Amino acid sequence: MGKVGLISAEWKYYALGVVVFLLTMLLMVSLLTDGFVAGEQAGRPLDGMLSVGNMLGPVGAFVAGSLAFVAGDASHVLYAITFIWVLMLFSQRPLDRLFTRLAGLMILVGAVAGMLHIDFTSGWTNSFAGGAFGAFIAERLLLPYFGRAGANVMGCMLALVGLLLATDFLFIHLLLYAQRALFHAGHLLLLGGAAFLGMGGGYRRWRTSRRLARVRARVAPRPSDESPLDAPPEVEAPEFPPATRSPWSGATVEPAIHIGRSMPPAPAKAAAQPEPVSLELPFDEVPEEAPPASPAMAQGQDDDIFSGGDGLDDMEDSLSMLRGAAEPPEAGMRTVFANEAGDGTKAAAAAAPAAKAARISFDLPAPRPVRRKTAETDELPDDYVYPKRYTLPPLEMFHPPECRVIPNLTEKLRRTSMLLEETLRTFGIEARVTDVTRGPTITRFELEPAPGIKVSRFQALTDDIALALEATGVRVEAPIPGKARVGIEASNEERDPVVIRELLEHRDFTKGKGKLNLALGKGISGGVCIADLTRMPHL
Repeated sequence: MGKVGLISAEWKYYALGVVVFLLTMLLMVSLLTDGFVAGEQAGRPLDGMLSVGNMLGPVGAFVAGSLAFVAGDASHVLYAITFIWVLMLFSQRPLDRLFTRLAGLMILVGAVAGMLHIDFTSGWTNSFAGGAFGAFIAERLLLPYFGRAGANVMGCMLALVGLLLATDFLFIHLLLYAQRALFHAGHLLLLGGAAFLGMGGGYRRWRTSRRLARVRARVAPRPSDESPLDAPPEVEAPEFPPATRSPWSGATVEPAIHIGRSMPPAPAKAAAQPEPVSLELPFDEVPEEAPPASPAMAQGQDDDIFSGGDGLDDMEDSLSMLRGAAEPPEAGMRTVFANEAGDGTKAAAAAAPAAKAARISFDLPAPRPVRRKTAETDELPDDYVYPKRYTLPPLEMFHPPECRVIPNLTEKLRRTSMLLEETLRTFGIEARVTDVTRGPTITRFELEPAPGIKVSRFQALTDDIALALEATGVRVEAPIPGKARVGIEASNEERDPVVIRELLEHRDFTKGKGKLNLALGKGISGGVCIADLTRMPHL
């Protein structure tokens, strides 16, 4: 945090907190160690006030006597509230609006003193439980107009208002804390009861199954008609065949791995019979018509190819001249002895040239583009009649918006504003936050710069502001259109979800003047952004 003068704002909070803490201890010790014993007939003496025993001496006796005479036993509320202020200062929360807090403290003390005067005849520090202040409030303001019961109700209401003004305490937080406490207490009771009855294991299994059921309910199953291209295929681990050794070069030949399809295991070879030869064609289906390998073959071999006889021998004779001219003599030997059977039969020698001829003669088919599987649509019947007026589907089909309560949101925004001002002051920019607007995803802080501050200096400090605010991103709008202010937009730590139903139910959408309205979302101020499609020529 930046320093202002010689002492930083953080140390100012600590110093002020120490001062208020010493004042709190002075009040508490002087009131708790007061030696005066109130009786039904004797009141609090004013002349001999300093002679009353007190641990802090005459100073403590004077403080305790004065407060007891004015507020009676309600004076103990003072050090309770000042202790709350100490906690606020030590937690870096500003003690601003001092006049409002002091007014709330007076209302709280007066309400408590009035109720003590109504409900108790005598107190511990004075003959009047509420002191002179409580007697005035009870006798002049509450009892003549509301009676005894109504005076207590009004006193409680005033006490709550004073507590809210003095400490900024929201009672919704008290309900949330009570709910959490009851939940944890019930959980501990269940654990204790299960352990006492010997059902600890069963309870844990029941709790685990319940959590799993919740998780399964949140995970939506994939529809059965979903395209297989949308989800990655489940690939089973293939079983790799062992590496083989080439009979010619002696090098180890690794088997080809095909992932995504299962290959059936090869049958075991017979020891006495040669291995049958299979032709490997580089396509899945044999075309109806194959182009000839040469013009001579195209003229004299059409009848043999498409006849019912065996045209393989003629194809071998026609290609023998090509092999003799294009291949060295060793190529034929490699082709003949490529088979591991080693018997030198004519069938094995003729199979290799035939396979090579098949590979040479036929061209590879063009790869077909992979298309996504489309769902089958039901065609409308011939006698279908369209309705005269279209009925919109109900908005209940969408999820309603969630109401989220962020605790201490106002205090967090106030602290962020002070941090932003101190960060800018560190870099020599004097500016004051005048307005804060929180949207669903970002919060805009409107700053009023001091005279003589250039707007371009805010743009240069974007990264430094993001670092100080610990924000994901910061955008500087200098200046804000229509205002003599600079806007700094920072991302929210907790974002509010925006659902389509909330936008469609908004009055700006339902009562809009556009012919074809389109709900785009929410703006920074929380308003719904509506656009008219008829005024968008680019769409």
